[in-house]
Amino acid sequence: PSARSKNYIHQVRHELRRLVPGLSVPYNPTTQTYRVHCEGVHLTWDWQQARDALLSSERDVMLTANLNVKNFLQDSDSEWVETERERMSRWIVRVGLETMDAWYSAGDYAKCVKLAQRLIEIDPLDEGLHDFLIRATAQFSGVSAARILCWESRTLFAREVGHVPPLLDTLAQQLQQSH
Repeated sequence: PSARSKNYIHQVRHELRRLVPGLSVPYNPTTQTYRVHCEGVHLTWDWQQARDALLSSERDVMLTANLNVKNFLQDSDSEWVETERERMSRWIVRVGLETMDAWYSAGDYAKCVKLAQRLIEIDPLDEGLHDFLIRATAQFSGVSAARILCWESRTLFAREVGHVPPLLDTLAQQLQQSH
């Protein structure tokens, strides 16, 4: 109902004014609109650094940017928030895979390892990320280290989804044949 909505908005305005000094949300009764007034307040949103990193032409920024999707409206568990977290996770992983593909082709294996480790925290069951991590580790740290990672990845998939992706089985066979 309109009266309840109006009351709720006014409570939120008061709470914002209390929590953020210099921020106000004045209401104009003539136009029946609200506006945000910030005096000395610099506002950012949860995803600004991640979004900037994803849109940047300088891909190294992905190695240090805050890409933690759990931070986005962390105290909210609404359906919309969950949908946005999933959308952002897919975008971060997609850009990360594209970035690692370029780095791998250029021989930047250390960067691939670091980024893959960061992205696996976002999506632990993305087999493409595990593939990059294992292959880049083989190049950067050696086959023995890659075999250990491959075993850990295969164990994770078996435990979490009940099977090992064929990509990881193939990679394990290739690593066994390597000396």
